[in-house]
Amino acid sequence: MNSNRTAQAKSLSATLALTASLLLAAALPQAHAEEFDLPKPTASQLSRAEVIADLHLWQRAGVDRYVEAQQYGMETREYQAAFAEYQRLRNGPAFAQEVARVKGEQATQHAGR
Repeated sequence: MNSNRTAQAKSLSATLALTASLLLAAALPQAHAEEFDLPKPTASQLSRAEVIADLHLWQRAGVDRYVEAQQYGMETREYQAAFAEYQRLRNGPAFAQEVARVKGEQATQHAGR
C-alpha cells in the first residue's frame, strides 16, 4: 500500500511540474513582448479568404522571390517593381476577384466533406 502512495505522490509531483512548465512557457512570449516593447497580437480584421487572396497576389506579383534579399536590406529594382505590382493588384479589382475565387474554392471544399 505504501508503494501505491509513493507512486501517486510521484505522479502528482510530475503533473505539478508539467503544469508549472506549461504556465511558464505560456507567460514567456508576453514577457518578451513587454521587454522589447513589441506590439501585442490582435485579432485580424481580415477574413481567411482575404488573407489567402493577399498571399496569392503577393506570389503573383513575384515579391516572394525576393524574401532573402529583403532580409539583408538589398532592395533591388526588381524587388521594388514586384512590390509595386503587388500594391497595384492589392489595391485594385484583382483583390476582390481573388477573394471571390478563394471563397468559391473554400465553399467547394467544404461541400465535399
